[in-house]
Amino acid sequence: MQLFFLMAGFFAELVIHRKGLPNLVRDRAKRIGIPFAVGVLLMMPFHMAIVMGGLDGHHVGGFETERTLLERFQPFFLWGIFESKLENWVWPGLAHYWFLYYLILFYIVHFAIRPIWMAIGLDRFVRAGGFVDFVIRNRWGVLLIGGLCLPFQYLLPGMIFFPSGWNAPVLDLAFYLVFYLFGCVLYHRRDRVADLARHAWFYAALSIPFAFFIHDATSRIDDSAPVVRDITTWTIFEPSTGAFVLPRVHWEGIFHNGWYKIAVAGIRTTLCWTMCFAFIGFARRYLNTPRPVIRYLADSAYWVYWIHLPITFGLSYVAHEFAWPSSLARSYLVMVVSAVVIYWSHNTFVRYTWLGDFFMGSRRSRTDPDERDFRLTSLLRMTAPTALAIGGICFVLGFLLQYEREFQRSDVLVEAFATRDVAIIEGVDSIDGITDGFGNTPLHAAIMNGGARNYDPLPLLIERTVEIDRRNESVAHRSSMRFAVG
Repeated sequence: MQLFFLMAGFFAELVIHRKGLPNLVRDRAKRIGIPFAVGVLLMMPFHMAIVMGGLDGHHVGGFETERTLLERFQPFFLWGIFESKLENWVWPGLAHYWFLYYLILFYIVHFAIRPIWMAIGLDRFVRAGGFVDFVIRNRWGVLLIGGLCLPFQYLLPGMIFFPSGWNAPVLDLAFYLVFYLFGCVLYHRRDRVADLARHAWFYAALSIPFAFFIHDATSRIDDSAPVVRDITTWTIFEPSTGAFVLPRVHWEGIFHNGWYKIAVAGIRTTLCWTMCFAFIGFARRYLNTPRPVIRYLADSAYWVYWIHLPITFGLSYVAHEFAWPSSLARSYLVMVVSAVVIYWSHNTFVRYTWLGDFFMGSRRSRTDPDERDFRLTSLLRMTAPTALAIGGICFVLGFLLQYEREFQRSDVLVEAFATRDVAIIEGVDSIDGITDGFGNTPLHAAIMNGGARNYDPLPLLIERTVEIDRRNESVAHRSSMRFAVG
């Protein structure tokens, strides 16, 4: 997402430079504002109805199981004004449209401060981009900008940026805004993109050793038990009054986890920059020549993002009901089928219609000879060999992983949470000693799922353990288990 906001700032300045600020305002209102509004009003309620109840109302979280999809749509449409049962109303947030909301806020900031830049003198602002020059020209300069952004990462309520709703955390906004403004300045120093290309492999080499291991360290911090979970609480509005609020600092939590948290926060924020620079550098280095396939993927990317969640979640609920093949193979199958459905919808409803003007900038013509290669049948022929080969690998690897997990009995952990096949729990005499990497037992897994289930696994699990009060690494989960079991 940092890369997205960096590119958004870059291309905003590009459009202003080439076509003027009024043109950018009109274009973004059309291509960002309208899809965001339609997404929040229609697609987000539809997605939330699926998430809260599956496609058939079976996987229900707070709703009656007999409610239809349309009935489950009501509590989310227009924030529940048509919902007759108040207990069914759930604040839906913004689903996956949260970052369009952020982007709109950044555009407002950009449009507001740019006249100030012009009054001061845009040339002076651009000359101030010497810092950007230094960071990019000297490949180790990325450590400097990563260090400067460390406070943003460290002061977050959690180490991971979670999607938010209308009342966005101000520190999240500020951190992402740094990348947006960096992109604005980078446009005026765009000759430095060649330096990013030259250093791309260095940035990748710096990122890879940490990228695969930092998540576990981050999760251990977020799942630990600080005296105060939030270091800084600061959202746009005070929920109880609706007034603008100032930040509140919880000093008890400042030094929680000591240098370990500082190190993890520093690595995470630096990785944001090294990976952004690596991706931009690789694109400049290897994708600088126009290619129709890359152009097609770029054209379709916005629609794919906008439409994908209800489709992927819906198919995931369908796949959830099958115990065979392995979870890895089923996940891959869901991904492939979702991609076919989504790209079919792009070709059918967007690419050659008026919707293309919103999601692509301008629609394409079916009569263009190059478009023959992007018919769904052509795309399937092009990708089928690779998809089948990867599918075969997923099938074999998934079988081996599942075979290994059966000896470790991690399938019991999954079953305690997912409650799909009661025979898995009934097939073990004892769950003692079955834990995940964070010390969670099947009992912990069972109470982590707060929604309705196919069956209640707690009585079965309690019968099979003498360690009801076994501790994991999270006080929050431990306390919840005591409440649920007790």
